[in-house]
Amino acid sequence: MAGLDSFNKMKKETQRLGNKKKVSVFWDIENVRPKKNSSVLNFVGKVRNLFVEDFFEAGFIVVCDVRKESKELVDQLNEVQIQVQHVSGDKKNTSDEVLRQEMRRFVDMSTEPGRIVLISGDSDFSADLHSFRYRKGFEIILLHNSQAKAALIQCANQSIPFEKIANGLESKNKGDEKGASKEKCVQKSGNVLKCLK
Repeated sequence: MAGLDSFNKMKKETQRLGNKKKVSVFWDIENVRPKKNSSVLNFVGKVRNLFVEDFFEAGFIVVCDVRKESKELVDQLNEVQIQVQHVSGDKKNTSDEVLRQEMRRFVDMSTEPGRIVLISGDSDFSADLHSFRYRKGFEIILLHNSQAKAALIQCANQSIPFEKIANGLESKNKGDEKGASKEKCVQKSGNVLKCLK
């Protein structure tokens, strides 16, 4: 009988997870870079706490030329279960094109609209984000750098400066990385989410 109870609990959990919408995070790390002394673990934890918590994480991807990134950064990304996809940096915008393909694949494979979190300030993503939001019904969260153009920002349901999320993540000491900050974004003004500590 204990096996049946265990099975029923597992079945309920599976149904609960099945009701969650999917979210995928796409990080244009060549455009929006973490500071050299920042904790990737804490940053990724904040992103997951803020934007993935009530969703089913379908993917978290970084596309870059790993030969041009520090081994420490690539190792940190792998440690936090981020898919690091290598592309040759010999051609301009190769990473952007692969990220756009991955976003399109996520949208095309989804049976219902979900959430896309894009970490970038590159206006090359504007057309895709506009289509995903207005034609496909996806919720778009944009974490952008200070160079992001208004056209990109306006494509998002919610737009947050990268620095708002990345601030306070300077420590790399193991004792300081026990948990990501519980900062919550709670006030919406236009399409900009205000983050409060």
